[in-house]
Amino acid sequence: MPVNLFSVNTIRIKTNLTRCNIHNKHIRDSTLYEFPLTLAPTEKIIERPIDPEYYKVIVERLHNLRVIVVDQQDNMIDFLGETISILLHFRPSIY
Repeated sequence: MPVNLFSVNTIRIKTNLTRCNIHNKHIRDSTLYEFPLTLAPTEKIIERPIDPEYYKVIVERLHNLRVIVVDQQDNMIDFLGETISILLHFRPSIY
């Protein structure tokens, strides 16, 4: 059997403003985006979605924004003090 040397195989971006799921729209989950981690431990992670998706925000006013980065087991990822940048794009609803 192959040995799994790295505990993080997938990175998920979650937020408290939405209830969506990129895999199953019927499950109420807050995952905005996820991608496989294919780099070596010392390499810089640069990930950009090809086609961004927009989800409905579940609050009327933005008082508290929480964005978390977790692994495939929903464990928070420790970036060991490295600064990370996540860009969220909001647009008016067309509904």
